[in-house]
Amino acid sequence: MIRELVIIDFIKPFLSIKEVKNGDEIYEFFKDIQNKQDFNSLYILNFLYKFICSDEVAKRKSSAREFEDLFSVLFGGIVTDTQSRKNLQYEVSEFFC
Repeated sequence: MIRELVIIDFIKPFLSIKEVKNGDEIYEFFKDIQNKQDFNSLYILNFLYKFICSDEVAKRKSSAREFEDLFSVLFGGIVTDTQSRKNLQYEVSEFFC
């Protein structure tokens, strides 16, 4: 999987990816490449199939890690690990108690 992510990082400039601000923009990106027939788009779709959707891995071997790794490469995100994750604390009004 590491090799494929390095290749995706290499082809990323040819995909003209803009900075994403929300999940809708990520959805639009994948919707756009779904209909393209160029190598770069097909490579990313093949990655999704091979590591997330295929029958071999879909039920037992895929996890959020594959999504985190792909999104961090494509959209410049940061993969969190146990040291950098924090639980957020919120004050809930008495209305909900």
